[in-house]
Amino acid sequence: MSVDRGYSILLPAGWARIDLRQDLSPQVAALVARSLTRLDDDVAAAGRRALAESLERLVTSARDEGLLDLYFPFTAEAGAPAQVTVGVARLVTEESDPMSVLLSVAATDTTARPVDLDAAVALRTHRRTVSETTAGGLGADDELFVGVESGLRRVRREVRYLVGAPDSTRDWFTIVQNVVVPEVEGADEVAEAFEELFDAVVGSFTWDGDGDDER
Repeated sequence: MSVDRGYSILLPAGWARIDLRQDLSPQVAALVARSLTRLDDDVAAAGRRALAESLERLVTSARDEGLLDLYFPFTAEAGAPAQVTVGVARLVTEESDPMSVLLSVAATDTTARPVDLDAAVALRTHRRTVSETTAGGLGADDELFVGVESGLRRVRREVRYLVGAPDSTRDWFTIVQNVVVPEVEGADEVAEAFEELFDAVVGSFTWDGDGDDER
């Protein structure tokens, strides 16, 4: 995976970024130190320990998946809920025709639609899956997502963008948002609001063609 070029996106206020190419522990520790500031010391200390463990799992898994950066909402009062995440990855395809790449994706995903994005070819897909929680409140494949009560079915809504470089036929970014909510009344509306926000965020995406990876 090539990382010789970067990208820029505009994020809403209050979102945290983890650079998965750097040491993860200091970044997690810095976030945790700013969290749960309005709780009593003993309660805050226990909450920070739990938050640190969940964030370590989250960012380690994201790095293992090959992501470059991970973003999520963060507030000092509540900490960093992992039910909403945005991940960015870089990929290089063998196919030299960008349109063929998009058509091959569209042929296997009926949700795919083209998007006009920064003078580059782009495709948006989405999916919704429902699964049960385990006795501990977490699905076997979803230890990243905390705060879902045991026994509740939960909904994972994923929106993914595939964005081609404007001056390369094989160079791409994938930008994906995952929202996990319990299957209760009103939860889908919350997820849809995050999806609308995500679409706006991706609309600000630009390639940094000078090779600078700083955001």
